[in-house]
Amino acid sequence: MVAAMTSSPPPPPPPPPPPPPLADVARHNAPGDMWVVVDGDVYDLSLFARFHPGGEGVLLPHAGKDATDIFFELHKLEVLGRYPQLKKGRLVSAAGSRPAWRGGYGESNSKGALVVVGGGGGGDKMD
Repeated sequence: MVAAMTSSPPPPPPPPPPPPPLADVARHNAPGDMWVVVDGDVYDLSLFARFHPGGEGVLLPHAGKDATDIFFELHKLEVLGRYPQLKKGRLVSAAGSRPAWRGGYGESNSKGALVVVGGGGGGDKMD
């Protein structure tokens, strides 16, 4: 006679760690390690900076910061669509609300946290 084997299901995976604070973006503020926030999205410009038409020097003062205003003074929104591989994630407000900012396109990022989403290539190349 063979006894029925019972096994308990495996435990559920642990919850993902909380997103890093906005301060993590601020740490990426040097040549070769440069992130900026544009309209609530975080972009890794670390390797792209050397290919930027204005040069790395014009990007460096904005590294680790919200560069939304200066970006849109100089570029159209379509420019962001050319470099999806540079996008690291999205800033969300601490309260999780979506205030009307730039016509509702962006989210408040004054007290945000970085949420890493799929699709970004980490800025390793420029197509």
